[in-house]
Formats: sequence, structure tokens, C-alpha cells
Amino acid sequence: MRGNIEKIQLVLPPPRRSDTYTARFASWPKPVARRARKSIFKLAEMAVSSDMLSALLNNLILNLYFYVSLFLYCFLFELLACMTQEKSVTGTRVVVMEGQESAIGKILLRTLIGVLILPVEWLLFLRSKPIGWHDSESKTEVILK
Repeated sequence: MRGNIEKIQLVLPPPRRSDTYTARFASWPKPVARRARKSIFKLAEMAVSSDMLSALLNNLILNLYFYVSLFLYCFLFELLACMTQEKSVTGTRVVVMEGQESAIGKILLRTLIGVLILPVEWLLFLRSKPIGWHDSESKTEVILK
């Protein structure tokens, strides 16, 4: 007993015509035409992968939200209480070094540097004098309570 076999029609793209976009680049110098074609193909790939672009934008927005939240958290806690919750657990606090003016500017600089170089900050503590760049540049230090 033979099963029903459906006929599948293969649809081929239309043949290339000489008046397509390749003919438009015929009068251009070859390196320029090659680069223009590559750019057009890249743009077409990007248009096709709009989901990837959407994911990239979502990731960018999420990272921006994270860093702004981290900055506000550190800045406000260190300005108002001279410590974050982590420093409270370890029994330390941030102080401005002797003879320095306005603490708000120092804490702002400390927080900006600390948030911007967060991924590599731990490398600075491998030096002979273990003080972070955010502390040395803003003239602040972390002391025990």
C-alpha cells in the first residue's frame, strides 16, 4: 500500500539581471564598488538581525541602569553615613584625609572612579601599599570605626 505523496514545487529565485545593483556599481572604481557592496550586505544583515539589535539595546539599557544605581547607592551612603552596608559589616568607614576641604567633592570623585574602574579595582590592592586608586585620587581613606 503506497502512501499519498505530495508534490513539492521548488521555487527558485529569479535569475540575475544585468540591470540590478551590480550594474549600478560598474562605473565605480573596483575597490570602492567592493566596499560599497560589502557595506550594503552588512546593512542587510543588520536589518535582518533586528532581534540582535534589540537585545543589544536592552543589554545596554540594563548595564546603564546598573551603573547609575551603583553610583547613586555608593555616593549617597558614603556621603550621608560615611559607609555603605558592606563597610558597616566590616566595621570600616570612609574619611577625608586631614586638611582637605569639602567632603562632597571628594566622595563624588571617589565614587565616580570606583564605579568606572570596578572590574579591575582589585588589581590595585596587589601593590606594596594596598590603597585603591579611587582613594588615592580623591584623598580619602578607609579606616576602622
